[in-house]
Amino acid sequence: MGKGNSDFTQLKEWIDRIENFDKNRKQAFIEECLKELAARLIRYCIKRTPVVSGALRREWTVANSNFTIKRHGDTYQVVVTNPLFYASYVEYGHLQEPGRYVPAIGKRLKASWVKGKFMLTISESELQRIAPKLLQSKLDKELEGLFGQ
Repeated sequence: MGKGNSDFTQLKEWIDRIENFDKNRKQAFIEECLKELAARLIRYCIKRTPVVSGALRREWTVANSNFTIKRHGDTYQVVVTNPLFYASYVEYGHLQEPGRYVPAIGKRLKASWVKGKFMLTISESELQRIAPKLLQSKLDKELEGLFGQ
């Protein structure tokens, strides 16, 4: 039987790249993805937020600013919030007193229940629909850079 000679240099280089990615780049890549998802969620929320004074739109933010990412085992968390006291009332709806005059809007209230706008709820659903494709695209680009293709 003959002796076989094989050159596994390229395979070894790929293995080294994967190991280095795992050690050095994995955490940063995950955080970049989370930051992009959070930024998109904020943009979607702003787009869906009704404008009266503009304050509610301006206050959408990531809790603790600077896109703080919390990690709990294999779970990562970024909290998108609107700290204005009335944000939850606009989100989910609220009761009001019909006939009461509101100087800020210059009108009397008509309905006893104001329907919610679900700015965050709808935006989260939209983000969940597009997230797999977006993340796959980012992963493809990352792998392209890793393997130099």
